[in-house]
Amino acid sequence: MCRPCTKAYNREYYERNQERLKGRTRDWAATNPERKRERDTAYRAENHERLRQWHADYKWGHAYNGAVRTARKWGAVISPFTIEELAAKFALWNDCCWICGDPATDIDHVKPFGRGGAHALCNVRPICQSCNRRKAARWPVPSRGWLLGFTNVQTPYLAGDFAILSA
Repeated sequence: MCRPCTKAYNREYYERNQERLKGRTRDWAATNPERKRERDTAYRAENHERLRQWHADYKWGHAYNGAVRTARKWGAVISPFTIEELAAKFALWNDCCWICGDPATDIDHVKPFGRGGAHALCNVRPICQSCNRRKAARWPVPSRGWLLGFTNVQTPYLAGDFAILSA
């Protein structure tokens, strides 16, 4: 069998037996956790530069995909947007947390899914992990001062685009 024919056969075989093969892989990983960890570590060591470049290219890709999964789980409205559009919006914030100004690591849905918020470009902002945990599912959003732990805060809620989201 020639190489193109072998590749075509293997592709068709995988498509026909995809669930069985994936189940076998999961079973092997469950019964051999130490060997799996060793293989994963070796792969990361051998492909360190390639993986680093991939993560740099898709900086917000993981967070975006996780947010879509969470939105589906909550049954939230999902208004599709691209990772490039998300990166452009976050560039307006210099990839910094909108609350404290530290480097952003997460996507914040200003109006949370649990309060009727949508997964839409107009409802997301960059946020660091600690501020995201502190804000949690609050809506309307407390002031930045309150979120940062200041006790003598005069303005109870932030103004601006929140009025658009709550309308």
